[in-house]
Amino acid sequence: MPRRIKWTQEELDALEKGMNEHGTNWETILLFYGPPGGPLKNRNSIQLKDKARNEKRRREKEGLQLGIFEKATGPNITLLTHQNTYV
Repeated sequence: MPRRIKWTQEELDALEKGMNEHGTNWETILLFYGPPGGPLKNRNSIQLKDKARNEKRRREKEGLQLGIFEKATGPNITLLTHQNTYV
């Protein structure tokens, strides 16, 4: 099984910039920021999608602005929290 590689700030910045320019078109983001020599050269489209979703989740938990990561797929934590609340 491949080893997990921690994301660098440079990679996260490139992902955020790529999402601002190309939305959630992961393959297009890789064309601009991946190989050869780009900051996302060691990542694939599935890793980009997963990181965007996890970054959205992290920001929601910490009460930070979601920014472009709002477009990432995955359930909204606020909605999940309120689904289990009875009135």
